[in-house]
Amino acid sequence: MITTKEKKDLLNEILLLVVLEGFLLYGVAMELIEYPGLLFTYPYLFLMLLAGVRICMQGNSWKEWLFILSMGVVALLSYKASHDRAVLAIALAVCCAKNVRLEKLVKLDFTVRIFSSIPYIVLPFIGVIPNHIEVVVGGRPRTFFGWYHPNSMGKCVMLICMEWWYLRHGRFRWYDYVGMTGLVVLLDVPANSRTSERVILGMLFVEILGNIFKRINKSVSIAWTVLTAVSFGSAVTLPGLAVLFYESYSNIILERMGNIGSRFYLTWNFVQSHGLTLFGSAYTSGSDEYLDMLFANAFFLRGIVFGAILIVLSVLSIRYAYREKDERYLLLLFVFFTYGMMECEHLNPIYAFFPVLFGIPVFDQKNQPNTEVEEKG
Repeated sequence: MITTKEKKDLLNEILLLVVLEGFLLYGVAMELIEYPGLLFTYPYLFLMLLAGVRICMQGNSWKEWLFILSMGVVALLSYKASHDRAVLAIALAVCCAKNVRLEKLVKLDFTVRIFSSIPYIVLPFIGVIPNHIEVVVGGRPRTFFGWYHPNSMGKCVMLICMEWWYLRHGRFRWYDYVGMTGLVVLLDVPANSRTSERVILGMLFVEILGNIFKRINKSVSIAWTVLTAVSFGSAVTLPGLAVLFYESYSNIILERMGNIGSRFYLTWNFVQSHGLTLFGSAYTSGSDEYLDMLFANAFFLRGIVFGAILIVLSVLSIRYAYREKDERYLLLLFVFFTYGMMECEHLNPIYAFFPVLFGIPVFDQKNQPNTEVEEKG
Protein backbone atom coordinates (compact mmCIF):
# COMPACT_ATOMS: atom_id res chain seq x y z
CA MET A 1 0.00 0.00 0.00
CA ILE A 2 1.32 3.44 -0.92
CA THR A 3 2.00 5.63 2.12
CA THR A 4 1.18 9.35 2.36
CA LYS A 5 4.88 10.20 2.12
CA GLU A 6 5.29 8.12 -1.04
CA LYS A 7 2.28 9.85 -2.59
CA LYS A 8 3.76 13.24 -1.73
CA ASP A 9 7.14 12.27 -3.16
CA LEU A 10 5.47 11.04 -6.36
CA LEU A 11 3.50 14.28 -6.69
CA ASN A 12 6.67 16.32 -6.14
CA GLU A 13 8.47 14.33 -8.81
CA ILE A 14 5.63 14.72 -11.31
CA LEU A 15 5.49 18.47 -10.62
CA LEU A 16 9.21 18.83 -11.26
CA LEU A 17 9.01 16.91 -14.53
CA VAL A 18 5.97 18.94 -15.64
CA VAL A 19 7.78 22.21 -14.88
CA LEU A 20 11.02 21.31 -16.66
CA GLU A 21 9.42 19.72 -19.71
CA GLY A 22 6.89 22.55 -19.74
CA PHE A 23 9.73 25.04 -20.06
CA LEU A 24 11.17 22.96 -22.91
CA LEU A 25 7.85 22.87 -24.79
CA TYR A 26 7.35 26.56 -24.10
CA GLY A 27 10.70 27.27 -25.75
CA VAL A 28 9.71 25.16 -28.75
CA ALA A 29 6.38 26.98 -29.09
CA MET A 30 8.02 30.40 -28.92
CA GLU A 31 10.33 29.47 -31.80
CA LEU A 32 7.57 28.02 -33.95
CA ILE A 33 4.98 30.78 -33.36
CA GLU A 34 6.07 33.86 -35.28
CA TYR A 35 3.90 36.37 -33.38
CA PRO A 36 3.17 34.80 -29.96
CA GLY A 37 1.59 37.90 -28.38
CA LEU A 38 0.23 37.17 -24.90
CA LEU A 39 1.30 33.54 -25.28
CA PHE A 40 4.79 34.81 -24.63
CA THR A 41 3.87 35.75 -21.04
CA TYR A 42 1.08 33.68 -19.50
CA PRO A 43 2.46 30.13 -19.94
CA TYR A 44 5.84 31.34 -18.68
CA LEU A 45 4.27 32.82 -15.55
CA PHE A 46 2.21 29.66 -15.03
CA LEU A 47 5.33 27.47 -15.18
CA MET A 48 7.12 29.71 -12.68
CA LEU A 49 4.07 29.49 -10.40
CA LEU A 50 4.16 25.68 -10.64
CA ALA A 51 7.87 25.76 -9.80
CA GLY A 52 7.05 27.85 -6.73
CA VAL A 53 4.40 25.33 -5.68
CA ARG A 54 6.89 22.50 -6.09
CA ILE A 55 9.43 24.32 -3.92
CA CYS A 56 6.85 24.82 -1.18
CA MET A 57 5.86 21.13 -1.27
CA GLN A 58 9.33 19.56 -1.25
CA GLY A 59 9.80 19.72 2.54
CA ASN A 60 12.66 22.18 2.99
CA SER A 61 14.68 22.59 6.17
CA TRP A 62 15.23 26.09 7.59
CA LYS A 63 18.70 26.16 6.00
CA GLU A 64 17.23 25.23 2.64
CA TRP A 65 14.56 27.93 3.01
CA LEU A 66 17.33 30.42 3.76
CA PHE A 67 19.06 29.42 0.53
CA ILE A 68 15.79 29.65 -1.43
CA LEU A 69 15.00 33.12 -0.06
CA SER A 70 18.54 34.30 -0.81
CA MET A 71 18.32 33.03 -4.37
CA GLY A 72 14.94 34.70 -4.73
CA VAL A 73 16.19 38.10 -3.54
CA VAL A 74 19.26 37.98 -5.80
CA ALA A 75 17.17 36.86 -8.79
CA LEU A 76 14.61 39.63 -8.22
CA LEU A 77 17.28 42.34 -7.92
CA SER A 78 19.09 40.99 -10.98
CA TYR A 79 15.83 40.89 -12.94
CA LYS A 80 15.10 44.53 -12.12
CA ALA A 81 18.62 45.65 -13.05
CA SER A 82 19.15 43.55 -16.19
CA HIS A 83 15.53 43.37 -17.44
CA ASP A 84 16.22 39.66 -18.00
CA ARG A 85 13.42 37.54 -16.55
CA ALA A 86 15.30 34.34 -17.32
CA VAL A 87 17.24 34.80 -14.08
CA LEU A 88 13.98 34.24 -12.15
CA ALA A 89 13.35 30.94 -13.94
CA ILE A 90 16.96 29.90 -13.38
CA ALA A 91 16.69 30.54 -9.62
CA LEU A 92 13.41 28.60 -9.42
CA ALA A 93 14.90 25.64 -11.31
CA VAL A 94 17.92 25.55 -8.99
CA CYS A 95 15.63 25.56 -5.95
CA CYS A 96 13.46 22.72 -7.35
CA ALA A 97 16.30 20.21 -7.11
CA LYS A 98 15.38 18.46 -3.87
CA ASN A 99 15.03 14.67 -4.26
CA VAL A 100 15.35 14.82 -8.04
CA ARG A 101 15.94 11.48 -9.76
CA LEU A 102 18.32 12.54 -12.49
CA GLU A 103 18.13 9.42 -14.65
CA LYS A 104 14.33 9.57 -14.88
CA LEU A 105 14.54 13.28 -15.74
CA VAL A 106 17.09 12.64 -18.50
CA LYS A 107 15.05 9.79 -19.99
CA LEU A 108 11.90 11.92 -20.15
CA ASP A 109 13.74 14.96 -21.48
CA PHE A 110 15.47 12.83 -24.12
CA THR A 111 12.10 11.52 -25.35
CA VAL A 112 10.36 14.92 -25.32
CA ARG A 113 13.31 16.62 -27.00
CA ILE A 114 13.42 14.13 -29.88
CA PHE A 115 9.68 14.36 -30.56
CA SER A 116 9.63 18.15 -30.16
CA SER A 117 12.38 18.51 -32.77
CA ILE A 118 10.19 16.91 -35.46
CA PRO A 119 7.97 20.02 -36.00
CA TYR A 120 11.08 22.11 -36.68
CA ILE A 121 11.70 20.06 -39.84
CA VAL A 122 8.16 19.03 -40.84
CA LEU A 123 6.28 22.34 -40.44
CA PRO A 124 8.54 24.41 -42.74
CA PHE A 125 8.14 21.90 -45.59
CA ILE A 126 4.35 21.97 -45.41
CA GLY A 127 4.33 25.76 -45.38
CA VAL A 128 3.11 26.36 -41.83
CA ILE A 129 6.19 28.30 -40.70
CA PRO A 130 9.08 29.95 -42.61
CA ASN A 131 11.74 27.58 -43.93
CA HIS A 132 15.23 28.90 -43.25
CA ILE A 133 17.09 27.57 -46.28
CA GLU A 134 20.38 29.06 -47.45
CA VAL A 135 20.15 32.02 -45.07
CA VAL A 136 23.40 33.96 -44.69
CA VAL A 137 24.32 33.89 -40.99
CA GLY A 138 27.84 34.57 -39.77
CA GLY A 139 29.03 35.30 -43.28
CA ARG A 140 28.05 31.93 -44.74
CA PRO A 141 24.80 30.42 -46.09
CA ARG A 142 23.24 28.06 -43.58
CA THR A 143 20.04 25.99 -43.48
CA PHE A 144 18.29 25.56 -40.14
CA PHE A 145 14.70 24.66 -41.15
CA GLY A 146 12.21 25.89 -38.52
CA TRP A 147 14.70 26.85 -35.81
CA TYR A 148 15.12 30.60 -35.37
CA HIS A 149 18.92 30.39 -35.64
CA PRO A 150 21.43 27.73 -36.80
CA ASN A 151 22.96 27.67 -33.32
CA SER A 152 19.53 26.84 -31.91
CA MET A 153 19.39 23.77 -34.16
CA GLY A 154 22.92 22.95 -33.04
CA LYS A 155 22.02 23.25 -29.37
CA CYS A 156 18.99 20.97 -29.82
CA VAL A 157 21.05 18.23 -31.50
CA MET A 158 23.88 18.64 -28.99
CA LEU A 159 21.51 18.17 -26.03
CA ILE A 160 20.03 15.05 -27.64
CA CYS A 161 23.56 13.67 -28.01
CA MET A 162 24.38 14.62 -24.41
CA GLU A 163 21.38 12.70 -23.10
CA TRP A 164 22.19 9.79 -25.40
CA TRP A 165 25.68 9.83 -23.94
CA TYR A 166 24.36 9.98 -20.37
CA LEU A 167 22.02 7.02 -20.86
CA ARG A 168 24.59 4.89 -22.72
CA HIS A 169 27.73 5.94 -20.85
CA GLY A 170 30.08 3.00 -20.29
CA ARG A 171 28.08 0.82 -22.69
CA PHE A 172 28.90 2.47 -26.01
CA ARG A 173 29.05 0.20 -29.06
CA TRP A 174 30.11 0.93 -32.61
CA TYR A 175 26.59 2.05 -33.57
CA ASP A 176 26.58 4.68 -30.78
CA TYR A 177 29.75 6.22 -32.18
CA VAL A 178 28.43 6.03 -35.75
CA GLY A 179 25.07 7.53 -34.74
CA MET A 180 26.53 10.52 -32.91
CA THR A 181 29.09 11.10 -35.66
CA GLY A 182 26.21 11.06 -38.15
CA LEU A 183 24.48 13.80 -36.16
CA VAL A 184 27.66 15.87 -36.35
CA VAL A 185 27.56 15.54 -40.15
CA LEU A 186 23.86 16.42 -40.10
CA LEU A 187 24.71 19.63 -38.26
CA ASP A 188 27.72 20.52 -40.36
CA VAL A 189 26.08 20.22 -43.78
CA PRO A 190 22.99 22.43 -43.26
CA ALA A 191 23.34 24.50 -40.06
CA ASN A 192 27.14 24.48 -39.74
CA SER A 193 26.80 24.98 -35.98
CA ARG A 194 30.47 24.54 -35.21
CA THR A 195 30.39 24.97 -31.43
CA SER A 196 27.81 22.20 -31.01
CA GLU A 197 29.66 19.95 -33.46
CA ARG A 198 32.88 20.29 -31.49
CA VAL A 199 31.16 19.59 -28.18
CA ILE A 200 29.59 16.38 -29.59
CA LEU A 201 32.98 15.26 -30.92
CA GLY A 202 34.40 16.07 -27.49
CA MET A 203 31.82 13.75 -25.91
CA LEU A 204 32.91 10.90 -28.19
CA PHE A 205 36.59 11.56 -27.46
CA VAL A 206 36.01 11.60 -23.70
CA GLU A 207 33.97 8.38 -23.84
CA ILE A 208 36.86 6.70 -25.65
CA LEU A 209 39.32 8.17 -23.13
CA GLY A 210 37.22 6.84 -20.24
CA ASN A 211 37.26 3.33 -21.70
CA ILE A 212 41.05 3.50 -22.01
CA PHE A 213 41.38 4.56 -18.36
CA LYS A 214 39.20 1.65 -17.26
CA ARG A 215 41.28 -0.86 -19.22
CA ILE A 216 44.52 0.28 -17.60
CA ASN A 217 42.84 0.26 -14.15
CA LYS A 218 43.11 3.99 -13.55
CA SER A 219 40.57 5.93 -11.50
CA VAL A 220 38.02 7.16 -13.98
CA SER A 221 36.20 9.35 -11.45
CA ILE A 222 39.38 11.36 -10.80
CA ALA A 223 39.95 11.78 -14.54
CA TRP A 224 36.35 12.88 -15.02
CA THR A 225 36.60 15.36 -12.16
CA VAL A 226 39.83 16.87 -13.50
CA LEU A 227 38.37 17.13 -17.00
CA THR A 228 35.21 18.82 -15.72
CA ALA A 229 37.21 21.15 -13.46
CA VAL A 230 39.40 22.18 -16.43
CA SER A 231 36.34 22.94 -18.57
CA PHE A 232 34.85 24.91 -15.66
CA GLY A 233 38.06 26.90 -15.15
CA SER A 234 38.27 27.66 -18.85
CA ALA A 235 34.68 28.87 -19.00
CA VAL A 236 35.22 31.12 -15.95
CA THR A 237 38.48 32.71 -17.11
CA LEU A 238 37.52 33.32 -20.74
CA PRO A 239 35.53 36.55 -20.10
CA GLY A 240 38.46 38.08 -18.21
CA LEU A 241 40.88 36.97 -20.91
CA ALA A 242 38.53 38.47 -23.49
CA VAL A 243 38.77 41.92 -21.93
CA LEU A 244 42.54 41.72 -21.46
CA PHE A 245 43.07 40.32 -24.96
CA TYR A 246 41.04 43.08 -26.59
CA GLU A 247 42.99 45.72 -24.67
CA SER A 248 46.30 44.21 -25.82
CA TYR A 249 45.74 43.28 -29.49
CA SER A 250 44.50 45.08 -32.56
CA ASN A 251 41.14 44.62 -34.26
CA ILE A 252 42.86 42.98 -37.21
CA ILE A 253 44.08 40.07 -35.07
CA LEU A 254 40.67 39.70 -33.43
CA GLU A 255 38.92 39.63 -36.81
CA ARG A 256 41.15 36.74 -37.86
CA MET A 257 40.05 34.80 -34.78
CA GLY A 258 36.50 34.47 -36.17
CA ASN A 259 33.80 33.60 -33.63
CA ILE A 260 36.15 33.78 -30.65
CA GLY A 261 37.31 37.26 -31.67
CA SER A 262 33.73 38.49 -32.03
CA ARG A 263 32.81 37.14 -28.59
CA PHE A 264 35.89 38.81 -27.10
CA TYR A 265 34.82 42.09 -28.67
CA LEU A 266 31.23 41.83 -27.43
CA THR A 267 32.42 41.17 -23.88
CA TRP A 268 34.88 44.06 -23.96
CA ASN A 269 32.28 46.37 -25.49
CA PHE A 270 29.71 45.53 -22.80
CA VAL A 271 32.20 46.15 -19.99
CA GLN A 272 33.20 49.47 -21.56
CA SER A 273 29.56 50.55 -21.80
CA HIS A 274 28.22 49.27 -18.47
CA GLY A 275 31.14 48.32 -16.23
CA LEU A 276 30.77 45.84 -13.37
CA THR A 277 27.60 45.96 -11.28
CA LEU A 278 26.39 44.00 -8.28
CA PHE A 279 23.08 42.96 -9.79
CA GLY A 280 23.56 43.44 -13.51
CA SER A 281 22.92 45.93 -16.26
CA ALA A 282 20.55 45.76 -19.24
CA TYR A 283 21.67 45.70 -22.86
CA THR A 284 21.66 49.06 -24.61
CA SER A 285 18.78 49.08 -27.09
CA GLY A 286 19.90 48.88 -30.70
CA SER A 287 23.57 48.29 -29.91
CA ASP A 288 25.64 45.21 -30.75
CA GLU A 289 26.73 43.99 -27.33
CA TYR A 290 25.18 40.56 -26.81
CA LEU A 291 27.16 38.40 -24.35
CA ASP A 292 27.59 34.90 -25.75
CA MET A 293 29.98 33.38 -23.22
CA LEU A 294 28.30 31.85 -20.18
CA PHE A 295 30.17 33.52 -17.33
CA ALA A 296 30.43 36.83 -19.21
CA ASN A 297 26.65 36.76 -19.40
CA ALA A 298 26.33 35.72 -15.75
CA PHE A 299 28.75 38.30 -14.31
CA PHE A 300 28.20 41.32 -16.55
CA LEU A 301 24.55 41.11 -17.62
CA ARG A 302 23.14 39.51 -14.44
CA GLY A 303 25.59 40.93 -11.94
CA ILE A 304 28.60 40.02 -9.82
CA VAL A 305 26.43 38.49 -7.08
CA PHE A 306 24.63 36.14 -9.46
CA GLY A 307 27.92 35.22 -11.16
CA ALA A 308 29.56 34.49 -7.80
CA ILE A 309 26.63 32.27 -6.76
CA LEU A 310 26.92 30.34 -10.05
CA ILE A 311 30.63 29.79 -9.43
CA VAL A 312 30.03 28.54 -5.88
CA LEU A 313 27.25 26.19 -7.04
CA SER A 314 29.50 24.93 -9.85
CA VAL A 315 32.32 24.10 -7.42
CA LEU A 316 29.88 22.39 -5.04
CA SER A 317 28.42 20.36 -7.92
CA ILE A 318 31.83 19.14 -9.14
CA ARG A 319 32.85 18.28 -5.57
CA TYR A 320 29.55 16.50 -4.89
CA ALA A 321 29.76 14.46 -8.11
CA TYR A 322 33.33 13.42 -7.25
CA ARG A 323 32.40 12.36 -3.70
CA GLU A 324 29.48 10.35 -5.00
CA LYS A 325 31.66 8.87 -7.80
CA ASP A 326 28.87 9.86 -10.18
CA GLU A 327 30.51 9.90 -13.60
CA ARG A 328 27.28 10.61 -15.46
CA TYR A 329 26.56 13.68 -13.33
CA LEU A 330 30.09 14.88 -14.10
CA LEU A 331 29.61 14.40 -17.83
CA LEU A 332 26.51 16.63 -17.76
CA LEU A 333 28.53 19.30 -15.98
CA PHE A 334 31.35 18.83 -18.48
CA VAL A 335 29.01 19.54 -21.40
CA PHE A 336 27.52 22.54 -19.60
CA PHE A 337 30.88 24.21 -19.01
CA THR A 338 32.39 23.24 -22.37
CA TYR A 339 29.43 24.62 -24.31
CA GLY A 340 29.41 27.60 -21.95
CA MET A 341 32.80 28.74 -23.21
CA MET A 342 31.07 30.06 -26.33
CA GLU A 343 27.31 30.07 -25.56
CA CYS A 344 25.06 31.08 -22.67
CA GLU A 345 21.41 30.25 -23.46
CA HIS A 346 21.61 26.72 -22.08
CA LEU A 347 21.57 28.06 -18.51
CA ASN A 348 17.94 29.08 -19.12
CA PRO A 349 15.49 26.24 -18.26
CA ILE A 350 13.53 26.84 -21.49
CA TYR A 351 16.54 25.36 -23.29
CA ALA A 352 17.83 22.73 -20.85
CA PHE A 353 17.45 21.38 -17.32
CA PHE A 354 21.03 22.36 -16.38
CA PRO A 355 20.04 24.70 -13.48
CA VAL A 356 18.67 21.69 -11.59
CA LEU A 357 22.16 20.18 -11.55
CA PHE A 358 23.42 23.05 -9.41
CA GLY A 359 20.71 22.60 -6.79
CA ILE A 360 21.46 18.90 -6.24
CA PRO A 361 24.47 19.38 -3.89
CA VAL A 362 22.54 21.99 -1.90
CA PHE A 363 19.39 19.92 -1.32
CA ASP A 364 20.53 16.29 -1.46
CA GLN A 365 22.56 16.34 1.73
CA LYS A 366 21.27 12.89 2.68
CA ASN A 367 23.56 11.44 0.01
CA GLN A 368 26.65 13.12 1.44
CA PRO A 369 29.09 10.89 3.35
CA ASN A 370 28.77 11.07 7.12
CA THR A 371 31.44 12.68 9.26
CA GLU A 372 34.38 10.64 10.48
CA VAL A 373 32.95 10.47 14.01
CA GLU A 374 29.59 9.16 12.72
CA GLU A 375 31.32 6.56 10.56
CA LYS A 376 33.26 5.26 13.54
CA GLY A 377 30.08 5.18 15.60
